[in-house]
Amino acid sequence: MLVSMTDEWCIHDQLAGTCVICSGKEAGRSTSGSRQGGTSQALDKPEEVEKYRARYPGDREATFEAYVDVFFRLSGARDFPGGWTSFSRCANAEPALVEQEPTLVSRAEGLMRLGGYEADDSGRPHKGRRWVKVVQ
Repeated sequence: MLVSMTDEWCIHDQLAGTCVICSGKEAGRSTSGSRQGGTSQALDKPEEVEKYRARYPGDREATFEAYVDVFFRLSGARDFPGGWTSFSRCANAEPALVEQEPTLVSRAEGLMRLGGYEADDSGRPHKGRRWVKVVQ
């Protein structure tokens, strides 16, 4: 998926129509006042989340791979409220989710650590979190 300068972004820094919060598809959220849209396709296989790869350019490509690895390898991640999109956004510690859903953010971070990754946020203000594999 290529992202052009004309693509519309929501307030949660996601492409419009893909944000589970704005689309009202996040578990337990009301749709009143929310933007409608988003995908109705279940993201149940690694190839189904490939459309999100473009959001993780350069040094964050390994982070995308880490999210896919943990989500599809650990059974606890597969049951994450809101599915893969919510899991990856929480693991990314998006500011709106840190404020509004700290328990989910903590749960996603715990799953990432359980999957063998650690967060590396050094020198990355407002550029998105990176997760790196822990070498043992």
